[in-house]
Amino acid sequence: DPMALGREHHGVATHHRACPPAPEPNTLIKMTGKPGKKDQVMINSFRGRHKATAGLWLTTVSMFSVTRHAAKKVLERILRTEMDAVRADAGADPVVAIDGCACIGSDTSLIAELGARVVAVEYDAKNSRALEHNVEALGLSPTVTAVPGDIVEVLRSPRDHHNAGA
Repeated sequence: DPMALGREHHGVATHHRACPPAPEPNTLIKMTGKPGKKDQVMINSFRGRHKATAGLWLTTVSMFSVTRHAAKKVLERILRTEMDAVRADAGADPVVAIDGCACIGSDTSLIAELGARVVAVEYDAKNSRALEHNVEALGLSPTVTAVPGDIVEVLRSPRDHHNAGA
């Protein structure tokens, strides 16, 4: 249980899900106008406290890794419970969360909306560019640090990524 593991490590909660296989080639999609029907599912995954979804960047890979609205509600409930437990167990506030497969930032934005500082790690270069852009576009840069790279290597590195937004 990665969230339980996070509680054991000084209030650092982790969130990691398996990335689906990527279609080739991964293409960057810059949303400039009204999204098409296919893109709307992805755009809807960002809806939460953020009203402005125009100008988000998507990728063809992100279309395969979107967290659907119903699943997002369940994820929100789980994350809220786990973050409350981290706060109670470790006295960590704000909680620092690691999204180890951040893609373009849909789940990352949810975690940040719940009050966590987030280190969002993404391996794919185009997804990482879209993630960085979306963090800025949604106004999340004070609490989200986007890190390009492999989650295993990032966790092994001596750099202090878990002080996101500090």
